[in-house]
Amino acid sequence: MQQNKAISQHNNLKFRYLSVYFCSVKFNTFIFKSYNMSLDLTFYRKDVNVQELNATISKLHEQQRIIQREIEKHRDTKLASFNITHNLTKMAEAVGLYEVLWRPEEIGITSASQMIPLLKKGIKELEKYPGKYKVFNAPNGWGKYEDFVSFCKSVLQRCQEYPDAVVESDR
Repeated sequence: MQQNKAISQHNNLKFRYLSVYFCSVKFNTFIFKSYNMSLDLTFYRKDVNVQELNATISKLHEQQRIIQREIEKHRDTKLASFNITHNLTKMAEAVGLYEVLWRPEEIGITSASQMIPLLKKGIKELEKYPGKYKVFNAPNGWGKYEDFVSFCKSVLQRCQEYPDAVVESDR
């Protein structure tokens, strides 16, 4: 009974304010009670200072939240993003699109509009001679002609949609 009373008192201390944001107005009016839904039982080596460790982890989590908020501020600046396997670089080289896609900065491409004529030419070549380029399909199946053509068309579509967009290639 004494133990149940202690648990009950402990749970009553767990009231917290919930901040609610609505139309850029902050209201600290709602109260909710948090319950632990499970028990976490952790065993540490003897030489570990658990309080220090928890303090360090807490600081790191706060830094992570700060970084995440900063990332969220800039998320809407990205207009489009594409990913394709490096297994297709030989195919890209053969059709003349390697530098355009993988290293645009090395050939002076800074905006999406500069990619448009090069992508159109490459796609036309790929579609005209599929057999010539299918030989570059990755033997492990990760990187096929069809994937590359689809990728190039998607990139072209976004270049046409956002011709003034700044291009960055991250390899």
